[in-house]
Amino acid sequence: MKRLKTDRKEFHRTLRLFPYGYLLLQFIIPNGSTTTSTQLDAVTIYSILRLAISQSLGTIGGANASVNLDILNIAEEGVTIRVPESELKKVWAALAGFHVSLESFNLDNSSQELGVVVMKSGKVLQSVVRPDRTWSPPS
Repeated sequence: MKRLKTDRKEFHRTLRLFPYGYLLLQFIIPNGSTTTSTQLDAVTIYSILRLAISQSLGTIGGANASVNLDILNIAEEGVTIRVPESELKKVWAALAGFHVSLESFNLDNSSQELGVVVMKSGKVLQSVVRPDRTWSPPS
C-alpha cells in the first residue's frame, strides 16, 4: 500500500512582543484601612496616577508627557490600568509606594493621606485580572 504524500505545514506563532503592560492598583489610607476604588471617580484616580508619574519621571527630562495611561477598570478589587510595555517598569516604580495628601484633591477626608499599592503587574491582561492560583495536594 502506498502512502499519499501531503504537503501539510504546521503553523506556530509565539507572542514575543507585547504592546502593553497592565497593573492592578489598590488605594490605601495609611491607618491601615483600604479605600475602595469605587469611592474615587475616574478623574481623581487619573490625576493621582499622573501626579505620581510626574513626580518620579518628571525629574528625568519630562518623560511623563510621553507615558500613555489608560484606566481599564475601576472595581472593589482595585484599579486596572494599561501602559505601553516599554514604560511598564518605570510606571511600576513611580506608583509603588506613592502617597499623596487628599487635601490636594478636595476630598471629604482631606486630613488623611492616600497611598498607592501595586498589587499585580504583567504583560498580559489575564495575569493581572484573574484570581491567584492556590495549590493544594491531591487528596
